[in-house]
Amino acid sequence: MSVPYKLHKGDWRDYIRNHGVNNISAVITDPPYGTGEHTRQDGEIIKSRQKWDVWDFSWFEPVKNLRGAFFIPPALVLSQNWKGFRLMSWNSPCPMKWKNVSPRYGIQSILGFGKFPDKASLDWYKLPNSIQTVEHPHQKPLEVMRWLIETVSEVGDTIFDPFMGSGSTGVAAIQTGRNFIGCEISPEYFAIAESRIKSAVYQPVLFARSPTKRAPDKGNASAQFDNFE
Repeated sequence: MSVPYKLHKGDWRDYIRNHGVNNISAVITDPPYGTGEHTRQDGEIIKSRQKWDVWDFSWFEPVKNLRGAFFIPPALVLSQNWKGFRLMSWNSPCPMKWKNVSPRYGIQSILGFGKFPDKASLDWYKLPNSIQTVEHPHQKPLEVMRWLIETVSEVGDTIFDPFMGSGSTGVAAIQTGRNFIGCEISPEYFAIAESRIKSAVYQPVLFARSPTKRAPDKGNASAQFDNFE
C-alpha cells in the first residue's frame, strides 16, 4: 500500500472476488443485524429499516481461515450454535431509556474467531461515558474499535472491514499502526468514512490501552470457552 488504507465503494463481494484475502491479516466488522432499528443520541429507539439492514453471514465464508471479531445481537448468540468462536463483550453505557434501571449499561456481544496473537487476553471491555460525534446509526466508539484491533492483530497488520459504515474501524486501525481495507455500499457513508480515515493518517499514532484484563490464554479461545456452544 502506498498509503495505509484502501477503500472500496461498493459491495464487499466485488472486492473479494477481484482481490481475494491474501493481503488481509484480520477482520473487524459490525455487520448489519437486520433488526430495522437503531437508537438516537437522545435515547429514542427508531424503527426504520434501511435496504442494507439485512442479517447475512455469507461474508464470513471467504475469511473464516483468518482471525478477527464481529459484533452480533445477543438474540443471535443465544439462538444459534457458535461453537469454536470466542465470546467477547463490550459493557457500554446504554443510551436507551430503560425505566427504573440505574446505572444504564448495555452488554454488546462480540464473537472472535481464529487464533489471536499470544498477547491477546482481553475478552471484556468497559467503556466509560464519552461524547463522540455520531455519523452512522450503528457507529461504535473509537475506544472499542481500538481495543478489538489491538486484541486480534499486531502492529503492521492489515485489517479488513466489509461493512465499514462511517469508517470507525479504519480510523482505529490507522491510529494503532495498522493498515486498513474497507468496503461500503452506501455512497453517503463511504464519503464520510473516506474523509475520517484520510484525516486519521495525519494524526499521531496511538499504542496505549488499559481495559480490564482476563487471564492470558496465549490466543487459544478454547482455554476459556471450551463449552461455548
